[in-house]
Amino acid sequence: METLHQQDSGSDFRPRSEVTEYFKQNINRPMIQLVNLDLNFAKIGTFMSLGRILISPFMPEANAHGGDFLKTAWSFVDDMMLKIRQVCQYSIHARPTHLSRPPDDISSDSVHNFEAVALGRRVYNLNAFIAPWLAPLKMFFPHSDHSIVGIPSRMMHSLDQVIGKITNLFWNVRRVSKALVPYDGGITTEALVEKQNAVRDLVSYVSNSLFIKPYKTILNLIRPDSNTAFDNQLEWHEKFDKNKIKEIFAEAISNWLGNIRTLFHRDYKSPHQTNKEVYKKVGSEEPENHPLYVRSKILSQVLGLPAGLVGGVSNTLSIGLNVVGNFFNNIPLLKASESLTNLANSLMAMVYFTGEVPANLNQYLKIKNKTGVGDNRHLLVAGVGALGMLNRIKHAPIIGSIMKNSGLNSLLLLDRFNNQFEKLFLGFFSANRWLLHDHERIQAQEVSSAEDLELFNKHNTLHKRLTLPLRVILGDDEVSYKADNKNFYRQLNPSTSPTM
Repeated sequence: METLHQQDSGSDFRPRSEVTEYFKQNINRPMIQLVNLDLNFAKIGTFMSLGRILISPFMPEANAHGGDFLKTAWSFVDDMMLKIRQVCQYSIHARPTHLSRPPDDISSDSVHNFEAVALGRRVYNLNAFIAPWLAPLKMFFPHSDHSIVGIPSRMMHSLDQVIGKITNLFWNVRRVSKALVPYDGGITTEALVEKQNAVRDLVSYVSNSLFIKPYKTILNLIRPDSNTAFDNQLEWHEKFDKNKIKEIFAEAISNWLGNIRTLFHRDYKSPHQTNKEVYKKVGSEEPENHPLYVRSKILSQVLGLPAGLVGGVSNTLSIGLNVVGNFFNNIPLLKASESLTNLANSLMAMVYFTGEVPANLNQYLKIKNKTGVGDNRHLLVAGVGALGMLNRIKHAPIIGSIMKNSGLNSLLLLDRFNNQFEKLFLGFFSANRWLLHDHERIQAQEVSSAEDLELFNKHNTLHKRLTLPLRVILGDDEVSYKADNKNFYRQLNPSTSPTM
């Protein structure tokens, strides 16, 4: 919950105690119900990804600038399944933090700043309430190459593509923040939280300077009376001590360089000490994790900075080129936009390949060590993730060339089954969530009251499962967080009425 309160920043955010009280008053669903909701979202997302793989042989080849323009009925089905998958996946991420459950990606985190949270909530709203309607609209208003008449349809296609790029941009921002925090050994302390707060302020300051303030300036030219969720950030941004920012920047870079050192050494400088330097053996504070996974996790954190920075710039430029290219129907600009997106995706795939994929292998070993029998589903998900990540990494400038020249692409049939493996990338994250929430459901059922279990069974019907995505799209308060997002921002800053 620390991300909701900017300490010593001049912000008019409410104190953490009041934010906590807001959640107590507004989020009273039992744990078993929340876990099962996320589990059903993950199942539907996984089945949608599987469906896209099955129909991929019937799909037309993607064109040079994104393959977004519908050509057949199969294209519409594929597009609709993708939209449903996104609705489900970002409904999982956008869940407001439950007091009994660890913070999730978009709703809260001890590292990431308010801007990242606000951007994440926009990503949820775009994927849950806008993008799904674009699939049928694109079918009835297909792409047109006409210089004037085709502008509306092309801009509609552009909006759909831009939503995907904004979604990618959100994850770029997240990885930059995480990369600047020192390796923590798998534990959290007050000393570590202080370092996380400093990184949060740094990224917040940079975000305001480079993106949010120019965005607000342009928006005010269009709508002078506009209010956004970023308004209160502009105020404290002007008051922030620039010398302090320089100190934080130097320490953040030192943290990142320290993580590189940790990657290749047996010991690391503990971030949990405030008055003295203490070095500990890498992995000593997380003995249940395999040593190779610990190293891989650190590598993923190190890669997060260059991948996030380059990816963020690439996605930002890609958005601009896509809008201009679609408006003027300029194919070279659209090709350049797609190349930038591929570059950003390939770099982020390296981060996931060294982080999320080994995490499943590590989880398999942890369960096997405890029970004597591993959950083979983790091996399957790891394999799916590896193929999906490698299929994107092949677009990276240097590593992609190495993969091609070494014959790895041919060995794994990455080029021959590109359309199928491309679907594996998103399918991995849905399947990964399926496993996570399935384990959570089992644990929650063991500690839930009879009343909570009765409520869980009442809402765990086949009809409610099948209609879940539609209920989100229509803004059903029981399964969507549209109202929660609006109330959340009003509670934090009653003087503004943010446009989410």
